[in-house]
Amino acid sequence: MGTIMKPFFSVIIPTYNSAEKLVRAIKSVLSQTYKNYEIIIVDDGSSDNTAQVVKEIAQQDIRYIYKANGGPASARNMGIRTAFGKYICFLDADDEFMPDKLKIFYDICLNNEVFLYTDAVYIDEVKNSSYLFSNQVSIFQGHCFNALMNNNFIVTSTVCIKRIIFDEIGYFNENVQLKFVEDYDLWLKITNKYPLTYINQPLTRYYIHQSNNSSNIQRTVNSLIIIYMKWSLTSFVAIKKFLKYMVVKLLYLSGMKKWKY
Repeated sequence: MGTIMKPFFSVIIPTYNSAEKLVRAIKSVLSQTYKNYEIIIVDDGSSDNTAQVVKEIAQQDIRYIYKANGGPASARNMGIRTAFGKYICFLDADDEFMPDKLKIFYDICLNNEVFLYTDAVYIDEVKNSSYLFSNQVSIFQGHCFNALMNNNFIVTSTVCIKRIIFDEIGYFNENVQLKFVEDYDLWLKITNKYPLTYINQPLTRYYIHQSNNSSNIQRTVNSLIIIYMKWSLTSFVAIKKFLKYMVVKLLYLSGMKKWKY
């Protein structure tokens, strides 16, 4: 009896009421030039026709998991726990992979890299414009924990991580207080021990659909304060960031600033 070959990559797509956009994301993976992968779609309690959409497009290398709503961190964690791949890639339901992304990842992963990420094309559907993410932020690689502490320059849909790292470092923090920055929290934990490998190519399309609302901005600021406070005992950069965001929060609470970009 033959041995079933495990996929090299597990592409985890968390989704919540994003049926129409999800099709685009799935097709971008199915169109990859490198084919040894599995797609794990984790439906985080959708009430739209997500299940039907997945059923219509389903192939052997697509797995669909439905769970009660718990947020993107819990959805990604469920995907990781059920993944068979040696490396985990993340793709948000409204983003896309470029066709050669997994092939490029594969060639580099043969060097036993731990944490890879790439550039991305940001497509602003509100302003009808696009730009490279690397043109907006400073990008780093290697052992760059302090640089990442100073600013999150990693886009989740560009990431590829060796599967066994999650067993050592841990998974995404599902605490609701860290919603919107749970990915940043995990990147910091990994880069505190391991180097980053940066691929200087835009291998993901990241879509911006609407401006952040004030509620999300407030929650993000509060979440960042929690993260920086957690690291303040071991990182001087974290202390400075913690104090900065505390001042920002106080300015907003005093009415001197409005919760908007």
